[in-house]
Amino acid sequence: MNIQFKDFKKYLSRFFLKKKKKIPFSYFKYFDKNEKITCLETHKNNVHLFYLHKSEVFRKFSTTREGIKKIDSENEGLTWYCNRTKNNKKSVIKKYYKEKNYAFIDIIKIKGKMIKPWGSLEKNFDFINQVINHYKKIFYKKKYSKIHGDLTLANILFYKNKIFLIDWEFYGANKKIWGYDIVYLVLSSISLPYLAKKNYSIKDTDKKLFIILWKKLIDMNINKKLIYNPFDYFKKELSQDKFLNSNSRLSKRKFFPLYTPKIFQKKIKNMIGSLK
Repeated sequence: MNIQFKDFKKYLSRFFLKKKKKIPFSYFKYFDKNEKITCLETHKNNVHLFYLHKSEVFRKFSTTREGIKKIDSENEGLTWYCNRTKNNKKSVIKKYYKEKNYAFIDIIKIKGKMIKPWGSLEKNFDFINQVINHYKKIFYKKKYSKIHGDLTLANILFYKNKIFLIDWEFYGANKKIWGYDIVYLVLSSISLPYLAKKNYSIKDTDKKLFIILWKKLIDMNINKKLIYNPFDYFKKELSQDKFLNSNSRLSKRKFFPLYTPKIFQKKIKNMIGSLK
């Protein structure tokens, strides 16, 4: 699988804030002086994201202890994922570098399209189905497994009949019950569209499609505590896992279960409860 981005400008305009962030002067010593650099504004984070135009790579970079841990995590997660998907790691990671006070990882542009995670479930249903099948192939079933940690459509690339998961900065979290990521994804597919609109009246079509997807998760024999009370389960894990908790405190908006209104959580829980 040849991994590159097809339309960089379209990617930037759709999936990052259009505002470019000013690069701190002290950071320039870490870059080739001939390199043209764009600093991309993302969620509040201790990892900076740059695009290096000459090298044609996305560079995740940090000078903080917590940020360096996330770059380690990114490297480990992408390495694991490349092994599982039989992708050549060198076609994904161009360079990984770490010293005591800073680290970075250069990721080659990846071919594929992203699907808006805030799009309706009706529009995204087939894509979610594809990821469920991909998950079952890649994450071998066992009681506990390493996780992606933030699996939403914003972190998935689709190219023809292939899928590639990106943004592995939470791979360093503790192992979780098998199914953690795929439940998180399906839950996000019904939650994020309504959170984006701040409209918590769920359409009948979305209800029916969500139930179809959730039945698939039940058939996968995922832990019942996770299946039947997902919001509470995720909130508990996000608070108890030291690695995830430090990142949720940095940016609560990074994890949608933490800011989903209780009235909406109750509606989802009622739908899931009807399947018992």
